[in-house]
Amino acid sequence: MTATYEQRSLRLNGQRWCLRLEPEFWVMLERIARREGEPLIRLIDRINRHRGPGQGISSALRCFVIRYFASQTKRRQS
Repeated sequence: MTATYEQRSLRLNGQRWCLRLEPEFWVMLERIARREGEPLIRLIDRINRHRGPGQGISSALRCFVIRYFASQTKRRQS
């Protein structure tokens, strides 16, 4: 199975980034941004500022999505 990626260009803190993620992750990030009431670029900037040392931004975005929805599931089960 071959992964398909969607590339988006954006500017964070004056620096230009080209991010490639699977389309499903972009959909989930957009959904999270809507739930949190913030623009997608602001959500991405927040994730970028809190990513771990040596962690790529695409990896940080994927991990954030997984942790976000895992915590939502955990809350519903409580």
